[in-house]
Amino acid sequence: MEGDELTALLAGRPWNTAFDGKAIVLEPNGTLPTATLPVGMELTLLSPTLEHLRRLKPVWEREVRAHGLQPGVPADTPVGTPEGLESFGPPEAPDIVTLAASPFQTDRSKPNASSIAVLARYHGHSVILSADAYPDVLLASVQQLARASGTERLTVSAFKVPHHGSRANVHRELLAHVTTQNYLFSSNGSRTKHPERESVARVLAEASNPRLLFNYDTDYTRIWDDRALQDQHGYQTVIADGDNGLRVHLEAE
Repeated sequence: MEGDELTALLAGRPWNTAFDGKAIVLEPNGTLPTATLPVGMELTLLSPTLEHLRRLKPVWEREVRAHGLQPGVPADTPVGTPEGLESFGPPEAPDIVTLAASPFQTDRSKPNASSIAVLARYHGHSVILSADAYPDVLLASVQQLARASGTERLTVSAFKVPHHGSRANVHRELLAHVTTQNYLFSSNGSRTKHPERESVARVLAEASNPRLLFNYDTDYTRIWDDRALQDQHGYQTVIADGDNGLRVHLEAE
């Protein structure tokens, strides 16, 4: 599991010094903890909640074993990028209006609920790094930050869309409380066929003239690189070469 794989990378390093070595979690009173890195980047925690960490604890060992790892034993080598993307020929053009209006069923995964999501601020730029966090937890934190700035929507330079663009994590109400031009989708689609069409359609329904930025060229991202769709719904796409990644230049807010 990614948590234990990360443990291997962090072995021997200081643990959560910005949080006094304790779990990274939202305060019970609703305060969003903030930490400043030595380089000056400010991180504001958006997820997880203490209750979600408590729910995960009884099932953590089972989840770790399900991914072929031993609880408490760091993985020797982090799992690499899965291979073998399936291709089923040219996909049918998506019906954005219908997809955006599809019923929402939220993520119920206990491990996903423990995801550490942050708002990163640096030299006038800000990015929501949402991991696999629950949409309702993200929404509550985003609303709190927006209220603190006297607005209904939180303005950021970019939004890394939750859970690689899973339809169970990308909720229209969450999107409606964020203002940005840049929506980042991080997935090669090999395991779960992310990003899912409903998620991308919801972004297009809530955002104004957005840029969809994909770090892999796959059937699940290429479908959005359609000039007719872009002209009809007012958006742009940027699709990276998966071998070289994606570099995004952001404008200050």
